[in-house]
Amino acid sequence: MFCFVPFQIISHRYDYLQKQQGLSITLDGWTTSLVQGVLGIKVSYVDENFKYNVDTLAIKKLDGRHTAPMIEVIVRQVIDECGLMGKVIN
Repeated sequence: MFCFVPFQIISHRYDYLQKQQGLSITLDGWTTSLVQGVLGIKVSYVDENFKYNVDTLAIKKLDGRHTAPMIEVIVRQVIDECGLMGKVIN
């Protein structure tokens, strides 16, 4: 299942991720050889067996300037769409 909103959701484990006690979000931004900005959003957590896990939540093409407020909006959209609001530890 992919979600085609302004970003592409990669992870298929929403229900499992929603059951975790706490999640950490990692961002990775880069520019392609065609000068297209891209933002990758990953989530990491320790499961009930104390195993460290990392899942890619979404990959989004970035248009225009890559400002902190724009990136914040994108990250909040992804977290909300995946039903993970309140699970991310800050």
